Amino acid sequence: MIYADGDKYVGEWKDGKKSGFGELWYTNGDKFSGHWLDDKATGSGRLEYSNGDVYDGQWERDQRSGESIRCLPLMNYLSMRFM
Repeated sequence: MIYADGDKYVGEWKDGKKSGFGELWYTNGDKFSGHWLDDKATGSGRLEYSNGDVYDGQWERDQRSGESIRCLPLMNYLSMRFM
């Protein structure tokens, strides 16, 4: 599905909402690959930023949650825990 703002989603749906595994490409060049529930990133997912940063971890209702790793363009990484 291509949204009015140009974002593009390819993945599973339930009752007209993103649900299950899917990928969302944003018009700013970012890309999210992971699990969705009721149109919100929930569960494991990976957000690749257009600047090369990568956030790989847990999500809860579109918010970072729990264990994660954030990789920076110069191959440095941070291990984080969100509460």
